[in-house]
Amino acid sequence: MLPRTDLALRDARQSGDDCGGGQACRLSIGVACSPRVMRCCTADCGVAAVGLVCRHGTDCSQQSLCDGRSPSCPPPRLHVNGTSCASGRGQCRAGQCSVSPCQLAGLDDCQCQSPLNHACSVCCRCPTAPLEVVP
Repeated sequence: MLPRTDLALRDARQSGDDCGGGQACRLSIGVACSPRVMRCCTADCGVAAVGLVCRHGTDCSQQSLCDGRSPSCPPPRLHVNGTSCASGRGQCRAGQCSVSPCQLAGLDDCQCQSPLNHACSVCCRCPTAPLEVVP
């Protein structure tokens, strides 16, 4: 016997909808959702219980929890812009951690000294050797 989600897709195909070619799949009667598509849908095609983590949190957003009523995972709540992230090396901006490549490599940001036309570029330098610049 096929799992219920596979039955839902098989039933959609048998009803003349091949789930491709621009056609939309339909769920079988009695099936609330498909866990292949919805994060708050259980393996038996029902809506997940309230409190189930459907999206993990990051340095810049909270985790999302199923509400027990909808198969859709709600969007995460974002931390305030300027919140520290990446172990203090970055700041949150619109839900993303903004960290320079220099800081990720354990180097400091600095203004490029050469070539002359790269004065607005960001170069990296070793914290202990301020004159050594790595473009």
